[in-house]
Amino acid sequence: MCLSLVLMLAYRFTWKALSKAKGAHITLGVVSALTVTAAIIYVLFLKRTLFLYPVAFTIDPSLATFFGSMPSIPLDSFFWPMLGQVTALAICSCGALGLLYLLARRQRDDFGRDYYAYAAKHFATWAVLAGVVQFPFQTWLYYTLIPILRTTSPMSDILVVSLGLAALMLALACVCWGWVRRGAAPLRKKPAIILGALFLLGGIACQGYCFGKLLF
Repeated sequence: MCLSLVLMLAYRFTWKALSKAKGAHITLGVVSALTVTAAIIYVLFLKRTLFLYPVAFTIDPSLATFFGSMPSIPLDSFFWPMLGQVTALAICSCGALGLLYLLARRQRDDFGRDYYAYAAKHFATWAVLAGVVQFPFQTWLYYTLIPILRTTSPMSDILVVSLGLAALMLALACVCWGWVRRGAAPLRKKPAIILGALFLLGGIACQGYCFGKLLF
């Protein structure tokens, strides 16, 4: 995680210095994205290990034994759809936050209307595409998870409603981003940009609440 943060900050603050070396800047961004993905996989597998084996740290403090078993995780485990959804939502969040960043900076940095229109459509496209990609993983995850909730949690009805709200909010976020990317002046659709980010945050929060109750 620390390495990912360092690389992302380097990518963010070297774009002017590397403006004539786009290959180096793109490489830095790709490496940063790969380290973030690796960190996501690590955290999800750690969560799964501690959920299934609460005494894992006591048995093997390095957890090497448990991490070595990753290829043997069964396909019906909710680890796989969660991994796919979290990866897609990470890309989706980049697009949503990029739109908010453009709103915040457009009055300070005058790069021209055409640049901001192009960048806003680019961010909105990434947000809506990644948002759509996460839906099959979300469906797979809920199909795997809801039977577990029904049998293990006394709050199963509330948690299922929470999952439903998460799906609804993420769908509404995609609608907002789809509207933003249509038309010649996407940054004039400020309410849709802000609502898209809020719906995304709300969807993640509802789903996070469910997993928090399940895992802790």
